[in-house]
Amino acid sequence: RLEVLHRAVDSFRFAIPAGFEVTDVRCVQLSRWAVAEDAGRKVLEVYLREEATGIVTIDLAAVRMKPDLAAWSMPAVEPLDVVGHTAVVGVLLEERLRMEEVAAKSLVPIDASFVTRVLPSTLAAGRDESVRVRPVLAYFSPESAFSLSARFPKPPAKLRVTTNLLVTLEDLALTVRGGFALVAEEEKVFSADVAVPAGWEVTSVTAADGSALKWERY
Repeated sequence: RLEVLHRAVDSFRFAIPAGFEVTDVRCVQLSRWAVAEDAGRKVLEVYLREEATGIVTIDLAAVRMKPDLAAWSMPAVEPLDVVGHTAVVGVLLEERLRMEEVAAKSLVPIDASFVTRVLPSTLAAGRDESVRVRPVLAYFSPESAFSLSARFPKPPAKLRVTTNLLVTLEDLALTVRGGFALVAEEEKVFSADVAVPAGWEVTSVTAADGSALKWERY
């Protein structure tokens, strides 16, 4: 949210943290945007359709793959060519993660739910709705220089299984029909290994609705 104080302007620049790729930029007056290199860093350049005064609101989204969860620090998008800069910073955390060893500098704690109320439309639109997240903290920074670091330990994946077996004895063979109820904790289940006793041949594997599942024996 930029406030143009004196003369009208038609463009803004933002320094993008290392490793991030800008995925979306939105603004009512937006003409186009581009990312350029300047003094060894990425700079987002936002151009308006016409010169603007007063308040200009810009929503942007950027992504960095494979973050370091063991030694994380808050990345900062820095507006360039401005005379002052305050910030609200917050963390939305995937429900299976935990936040530990939080260290904040030059930050004033505020209500964590404030983060969801001011969530940019670019972030809300780009987020995977199947991944549940929750606000865990939020801060106000009265100055541009601030820092926030933490650890995000990921609990080990666990799988709880309930088994039922029905054995049929006949003159020429034994037949077993069994079922496994798999309840995953922390991680989704994409496959499962089942030990089969020697001498037995698996003839079919189906889901609860009777549809055939892909399987292989090794």
